[in-house]
Amino acid sequence: MSGPRGERLPFGAPGVTLRRTLPSARAWRHHLLLELPGRCAALSSAPLGGGFSRPRFVLSCSVERGWCSDDPAGELRRYARALDLPPAETLGLLTAVSMAELETASAARAGWRVHALVTAGVGNAAAAGGRDPLGAGAAGAGTVNLIVLLEGALEPAALVGAVQSATEAKTAALRDANVRTPFGELATGTTTDTVSVVSLAPAPRSPYAGLATAPGFLVADTAYTALARALRRLDG
Repeated sequence: MSGPRGERLPFGAPGVTLRRTLPSARAWRHHLLLELPGRCAALSSAPLGGGFSRPRFVLSCSVERGWCSDDPAGELRRYARALDLPPAETLGLLTAVSMAELETASAARAGWRVHALVTAGVGNAAAAGGRDPLGAGAAGAGTVNLIVLLEGALEPAALVGAVQSATEAKTAALRDANVRTPFGELATGTTTDTVSVVSLAPAPRSPYAGLATAPGFLVADTAYTALARALRRLDG
């Protein structure tokens, strides 16, 4: 039995447990859960626990298409409590994409190892600097949730750099897949994307995570690879 937290999936990051539930014939809501090796330094744009934080869990909850709430963080707190997860120690994400569509990628370089996990929908694709996305209705599930785990430690400024590297990789993957907004522009993301970067270990350590650094290169490489795979699923 997998229990309410879900079935355990194979995953290569030491000390990290990856679990997943899937939708049933009676209910859509399901989730992906990462149980971290302890309280880990993180930077995230997640609705629950976003900003600089030290989570023990990363929870991505799939909700019904068309779902809307004035309090997404509150919804995630309730979902976390139902799994016996302390909300104050949980990063919580939302999407309408099925967790069956999860894609991952891992890579190593210069003593660093990085893992990316992605679920992707592009129904409300948007272009930064382009036309106002509020003028177009969403055409389906539309969130790219990107989670990056580093086997090492990033200083606060480097966490910001890692989010930047991951975001640049996301935009490159969307461009290369020719994802378009409802107005025909090349998309740079969707209107509800999140990026979460988590440092899992005390060493190696870096004050930087731009593309010319080992951790930054790996963040971008794994984020691009995982998202490209997810986008190919959409085309299939």
